[in-house]
Amino acid sequence: MQQLHRATIVGEASAGAGIAGSYITLKRNLIVCLPFKMVVAPHSQTGWEGTGVIPDSVSKNKDALVETRRFIWQDILKNSKDSTLKATVQWQIDDSKANDKMKSDWQNRYKGLAGRYIITSNNGLIWRKAEPGKVIQNYVLKEVKQDIFTIVDLNEIYGHYSTRIYIQRNATGQISQLNEKILLPNGAIYEVSEPFKKQ
Repeated sequence: MQQLHRATIVGEASAGAGIAGSYITLKRNLIVCLPFKMVVAPHSQTGWEGTGVIPDSVSKNKDALVETRRFIWQDILKNSKDSTLKATVQWQIDDSKANDKMKSDWQNRYKGLAGRYIITSNNGLIWRKAEPGKVIQNYVLKEVKQDIFTIVDLNEIYGHYSTRIYIQRNATGQISQLNEKILLPNGAIYEVSEPFKKQ
């Protein structure tokens, strides 16, 4: 598949065993493995014996899965005509680039954001979910990019990073409202119709 340009190989080089052999029984409990065929690449006389299949992108352990996803996402963004799929992929790309810690100047950028729905902590911002008759629940806000946050685990049934808050600002740059969007399991992005007004 690699030689025919029909696949991108990600990971580590394979073992390099490209010669087929057959076992022949000798006397005195001896067995010999006699090679009789070398597997070669299509349209080539080059085999994999001793070198293995060399990946297009060398990645080790869990990094290989991350790198594979990156290749797939790039292909979808480049070639897909499905706008819903592309929006879902872009959501995941943005999440994969987000840092766990807020950038050092976050207090200035989000000055005045704290209120009914958001509180501040030493490490960043916390989303407060308060419903009548229920215990108040707090969720970490992870900054995806400027004015976009993931509410970690708010709708955990859809995934750890399925719910976002988008900060809307007025003409003077002041925060006016917060819009909530949820990435559903089918890939659709649902926007909650009632925004959270800044209070």
